[in-house]
Amino acid sequence: AAIAIPAIGSLIDNSRIKAVKADIANVINATNIYYTEHGKLPADEDELKPYIESFGTIQTITSFSRDETTNEITISGTAKTSNGKTYNFTDAKLSTLNVESAKLEDTGISEGS
Repeated sequence: AAIAIPAIGSLIDNSRIKAVKADIANVINATNIYYTEHGKLPADEDELKPYIESFGTIQTITSFSRDETTNEITISGTAKTSNGKTYNFTDAKLSTLNVESAKLEDTGISEGS
């Protein structure tokens, strides 16, 4: 039983990290749709509201950018999980996000304060 508690805690933490990644991916996908329709990036998350049902764990989006060569959208901001843990993401992009993994390395996501 003593071994099961840490294992369950780890599973829950991993699920929360995957939720943050999925929410970032949803915002990036909504931003792609917005860009396709308007030919420009949104000024802020309010402009994305018609394109996304929920921001989930995303608290703030501080920047949107688009690589002119690859057309890849990146976003930066903060997310907060249900247990109060904050994650910062900088230039997060779909090509490195790996939503199926709970690993943060090379994703642009880091644990906040």
